Amino acid sequence: MATLHGRCHCGDLEWTVTSDTRALPGHTICHCRSCKLLGGGPFCGILLTSISAIRFEHGTPKVYTYYNSEGNGVHCTFCSICTTHAYHRDESRGDEVQVRTFPLLEAGIMGVDKEINVGERFSWVKKVDGAKSFKSWIPAVARGRHGRRLSRN
Repeated sequence: MATLHGRCHCGDLEWTVTSDTRALPGHTICHCRSCKLLGGGPFCGILLTSISAIRFEHGTPKVYTYYNSEGNGVHCTFCSICTTHAYHRDESRGDEVQVRTFPLLEAGIMGVDKEINVGERFSWVKKVDGAKSFKSWIPAVARGRHGRRLSRN
């Protein structure tokens, strides 16, 4: 199993993410408006996994909740000092979380597997060669083990 290491900008928060494969997972690049607003950039990198794959090694995260266009609460876990985001959890997706991959120490050596919400991509941002593109969210068949859409409870 691969272990990824996250760290916030100020160093107050550190976490690990355990991948269910030995290979280093790839980024999923998201072009949605929420990711742009929360990340302050033209897109963000995410990794879909289970909440049980994340462990905070140092510091205590804060949680901010917003409501998406479907009315579901999305809980954003972040550093209370510098506001670096560790992961987000949409209530409608059970234990699935979207780990923010750019704060991972391994981010620079991870490839890009998918691009999602490409209908919202800025015109000057180019498609990533070799990445699968999805107009909106990732279809269930393309999500993988932890990325499957879980039923509402």
